Amino acid sequence: MSAAQGKFRLAIVGTGGIAEYHLANIRKMDDVEVVGLCDIERSRAEAKAKEHGGRAYTDAAQMLDAEKPSGVLVCTPPFARLAPIQAACDRGIPFFCEKPPAASVEDARKVEAVVAKAGVVHTVGFMYRHLELVDRARDLMKGRTLLAVRSTFLNGPLFSPTFPAWFKLEEKSGGPLLDQAIHALDLIRYLCGDVKRVFALGANRATTRGPDVTITDTQNVVLELASGVGVTHNHTWASEPARVHIELLFREGHLLLDLREYRLTGKLNKGEYDEKPGDDCYVTEIRRFVQAARSGDGAALRSTYADGVKSLAVVLAANRSIASGKPETL
Repeated sequence: MSAAQGKFRLAIVGTGGIAEYHLANIRKMDDVEVVGLCDIERSRAEAKAKEHGGRAYTDAAQMLDAEKPSGVLVCTPPFARLAPIQAACDRGIPFFCEKPPAASVEDARKVEAVVAKAGVVHTVGFMYRHLELVDRARDLMKGRTLLAVRSTFLNGPLFSPTFPAWFKLEEKSGGPLLDQAIHALDLIRYLCGDVKRVFALGANRATTRGPDVTITDTQNVVLELASGVGVTHNHTWASEPARVHIELLFREGHLLLDLREYRLTGKLNKGEYDEKPGDDCYVTEIRRFVQAARSGDGAALRSTYADGVKSLAVVLAANRSIASGKPETL
């Protein structure tokens, strides 16, 4: 950081769990300061401001006008993205939007139009794209014949006493596919190309559907990529220990990306791999956002809002397929 630049002034809209995760990382960055924290619950914003610095607000537009930040982190629930992004775009302020980019394709298209018109530097928080092991996998994939992809995402938040109740309501959270599987499916898109067709099954193997639980807790998804490659994805919110694996099967061998241990293993032809770079993708994505916002050059950012909408469309198609029992074409 040069003396002329000064500290990067960051504002945050939404101070829930993911915001707290980002705030803990931001505290380690001596060139970034939090100048404003906005939440519909003033007491929560005030508590975070007391801990991390900055002023507390309940209105995002008011915060942006008062603090004039260098960038904004939008960490609201997915059904509340439009207003804060609109406010940032209207003021020409770069923004980082947590995933998923919206709760519906219809809402996402509205935001996409706002972003396209404003032309501000921005990104969506698909953090796995920023991993060094993902860069390594992309390099190793070159010249190989990809046959199939197997993806697994298992964990058990449903039974945690601190798990927010609204996550169990599909109309609010979109369920496990929209909240979590979107990370794995987005990374598969990033590595292997766009999705052509989706078929999915969902079940309540560990919960009972009712007024308080409208999601399925376990899902099995099949994707057909535009290249013709098939993908299987198994997901649940009702299993421990947690596991997030993406396995790439080639004619020449296989690679396994362990996204919990941040480890790449496999064998391709005569080469064997077992690599664990040690980087933190959550830190890298924020660092790259800060650098892009400072320079006005978003080339290092891995996901535009428009590209994020493509991943959103995949998981929403999977949810529709669960409901209808039929495949969905994108």
